[in-house]
Formats: sequence, C-alpha cells, structure tokens
Amino acid sequence: GPVLDTFLAKAVDATMEINPLLAPPPERHEDRPYLKWNMLWPTGQCQKSTDPGNRSWYAGRRAPATWPRVRSIRLISRSFPWIIAIEARDPDEGVTCGDVMEGIHKFMYGRVSKAQMQAAPENQKSLLSKSYYHNRSTAPDVPGGRLEEALLRCDWLGLYTSFGGILVLDEQTQRDLLHGAPLPCTFEL
Repeated sequence: GPVLDTFLAKAVDATMEINPLLAPPPERHEDRPYLKWNMLWPTGQCQKSTDPGNRSWYAGRRAPATWPRVRSIRLISRSFPWIIAIEARDPDEGVTCGDVMEGIHKFMYGRVSKAQMQAAPENQKSLLSKSYYHNRSTAPDVPGGRLEEALLRCDWLGLYTSFGGILVLDEQTQRDLLHGAPLPCTFEL
C-alpha cells in the first residue's frame, strides 16, 4: 500500500498496527521473534530473539514499522517527559523497524539541558545522579567511559534501560500522557 503522511493517516482514520518485531516480548506461551536491546548501547548490539549466539539483528531492519506504512511516527513514554520524533530514512519506503531503533538510540544520546534537569522532581534528580555515575563506571553492561561527560537522556532511565517494545495507544491514554489532544501515529515506548 501507499506510504501515508501522519495527518493523512488520521484523516482517513487508519487503524495503526505496530510490527510484531517491535512489540513487547511475548508471553511464555506465544512464540514470535522480538528485539532484545540495552538502550545504553548502539543498535549494533540489538539482537533478534531467534538469532543464534551473539549475532547482531539484521533480518527485519528494513521491514515496515507500522501498517499502514507512514513517513513519521512519534514515541512517548511514561519513563521520560519527551516525545521522540522518528522520520523515515526513505520517505517512499516509510518508517522501518531500523529507523525506529536508530531514532531511539540517537534520541537517548541527546543531552539533558540544565533547565530540564532543574525542572525534574527531586526523586528524579537523585536517580539521574546515581545512573549518571553508574553508566560511566566499570560495571558490566554499561558503556563506562565511552559516554560523554554531559548528562544524557539515557541516564534519565535509571536502571530500566532494556528496550521493552512499542505499544499502540488508545486516545484516552494518549491524552493522559500528552496532557492534551492525541497526536496521530503516536505510540508508547
């Protein structure tokens, strides 16, 4: 089918579906591939659950992230206050699973501004301080000194840095998370 602009998808009242590869890990009784990734690391560390050993995820990177295909999507989360905007690398192809993962990675390595840090609740500031030093330590499964000295959005996640999948949101949940009108092609990370 065609690749839709975000607002055209809304205008035609398209029912959005997320690629199952990007969905949260399945229940024990369900057998389908999903992505395993610690968001502190580049997407080359992302693995498909059905791939053997230490193989980096390859099959499915160019698959559509949504049905119908769209040129851009937004991701929101209960874990941080920002919206991640993801644009298709190739507008004629639409947003792919690889575009989503690369977009999340690029976003997570963005800096937290001084104003954003100051606006954070006190318990979040404490978590940020702990995760900042932990992520730059010699502990296993953290980048350590590879991370820049600035506070990064991935530090905002604390210890919850595993990719948990993407969900389609109903309009009421979107209103609650966005504190306003729902936006088309918006999903929950």
